[in-house]
Amino acid sequence: MNFFQEIQTNYDIKDDTIKIVEMHTCGEPTRIIVKGYPPIKGSTILEKRRYVQENLDYLRKRIIFEPRGHKDQYGAILIKNSNENGDETVDIGVLFMHNEGYSTMCGHATIALGRFLIDSNILNFSNDGQVRINIECPCGIVPTFVDTIRLSNGKLQARSDKDVKFHSVPSFAVAINVSIEFKGRKIRVDIAFGGAFYIIISVKELLPDIVQENYHKIMLENFKYITELAGDLTEKCRNSKEFIQKYIIHPDNLKQDLNFLYGTIVTNDTYNICIFANREIDRSPCGSGVSARVALQYAKGILQLNQTCYYQSIIGNDNKFSGKVIKSLKLQGNGNNNSEEIQAVIVEVGGKAYYTGVSTLIIEKDDTFQEGFLLPN
Repeated sequence: MNFFQEIQTNYDIKDDTIKIVEMHTCGEPTRIIVKGYPPIKGSTILEKRRYVQENLDYLRKRIIFEPRGHKDQYGAILIKNSNENGDETVDIGVLFMHNEGYSTMCGHATIALGRFLIDSNILNFSNDGQVRINIECPCGIVPTFVDTIRLSNGKLQARSDKDVKFHSVPSFAVAINVSIEFKGRKIRVDIAFGGAFYIIISVKELLPDIVQENYHKIMLENFKYITELAGDLTEKCRNSKEFIQKYIIHPDNLKQDLNFLYGTIVTNDTYNICIFANREIDRSPCGSGVSARVALQYAKGILQLNQTCYYQSIIGNDNKFSGKVIKSLKLQGNGNNNSEEIQAVIVEVGGKAYYTGVSTLIIEKDDTFQEGFLLPN
């Protein structure tokens, strides 16, 4: 595939057009920016993320918001020199963006990037078969594994029939069975980290008055209500200084940029509905959310080492991620919320991604929506 074909146009456009490759992972979109994004200053991936937040956010709005995108759009900015401190284990870096800002981890986009980085030949790999790509995300280095074949022209191509897999950063349960006052009653939630922090709550806990054994049916029939409640729960907890200071603190003092509540995941035994950022609804089972949920289930004794579990997307159609704990480890607490060692795990997550298009985003000089817009919630 040639992802960099030039287009011919007679429109009066600005010079800063943006070229993107469109992909989806279990239905969740990823816009991979391949041309038109300016250089990003900073010597580390977190410094670059801050620079983008403070100086280039108009481009996020242009790429993600309407009329060129939509409220649930997602994007990825590739950075070839993400680590300028000489870490040779990093193959490439990435910044993730959504309707509210910039995430620290995104599993569905990492799966899409794994396939794209092979097919686009941006990176050179001498071996074929299963290829390892070390992708530096804001939360840390995420080894990503892609099954490939070598074509007659000598180039590698990712196998679309095989899952792309990644190994999470150390993921952990923060708190289990926490009581929260919500909508005039007490609810019980769990909190876990899988590259970002999530509240995890069962649909039965969220909708206790509905008596039904088929909780997937409940999730479908009450989808709008569930997503509204999940968004309200995230907003309530984000606005609670006590909640954030108690639960949303990463043990690594060098990664305090990670100290934010990304969203809420509503679950049954095998389904995930993830509502994140500004009430954005994940069409996939949520890759970093799977890492968090697997870490939580391991902490509860539900999953054992190397035991694979499958997590479905709300849209069904066998849209699933696999997840399993491949390593157990200890993290040293930072003294703020826990001075003791924290039980953490490395989670392997797998899923498939597919191409949906190649686009050039055009900005006409007199367009009043150059930075886009979002309708209110």
